[in-house]
Amino acid sequence: MQPDTSNSPDSSEDPLELLQQASALYTNRDFEKALDFLVWAEHSALTARKPEVLVPIYSMAGSVFSDLEDFERSLRYFEKSLQVIKLFEADDDAEGGNADPVLTEWSASNEDKIGKLFFRLGKTGEAEIRFNQALGLYEKLLVADPENTQYLSSLARVKDSMGNLLSSRGQTDEACVVYTAAADIRRSLRKGDLKNR
Repeated sequence: MQPDTSNSPDSSEDPLELLQQASALYTNRDFEKALDFLVWAEHSALTARKPEVLVPIYSMAGSVFSDLEDFERSLRYFEKSLQVIKLFEADDDAEGGNADPVLTEWSASNEDKIGKLFFRLGKTGEAEIRFNQALGLYEKLLVADPENTQYLSSLARVKDSMGNLLSSRGQTDEACVVYTAAADIRRSLRKGDLKNR
């Protein structure tokens, strides 16, 4: 990403503030300006030695490039986000700690987004691997926090994506099973009955 240096923020600016500004620009579909702020946020995160901020920066860059239909760059940034997460997870493992649920959720979300990109590109085998990764990560999160509505909602979305993939292959019986599981989760969320999912 090459930033437009006119109107660039002070290099000492907080990377989270820059990320929030990029997010607002992204929401308003000002993709080029959002990318500029993401570059500045990346630089600021590295300068301030805040590598944990790189995870959402790279993930958002992946989303921006996806909306710009630059799928190669999109995949590259989602993968960069996953690489940073793996570095943090390696540190946690070395220290004998448990996986950070925030990082696990970022991983699951990025795996889902990568799966959707591969599916869009017609690479259904690679998409299936990524959807399965995302499903496994959300299920892992739900073991620790079984009533977390955000995890449940995300799990249902990934199941829908997997159902779309299976349906595209003509595997209608398998797709129906997955779609039904997603619908059951949503029904439970609407009713507030999380125990019967």
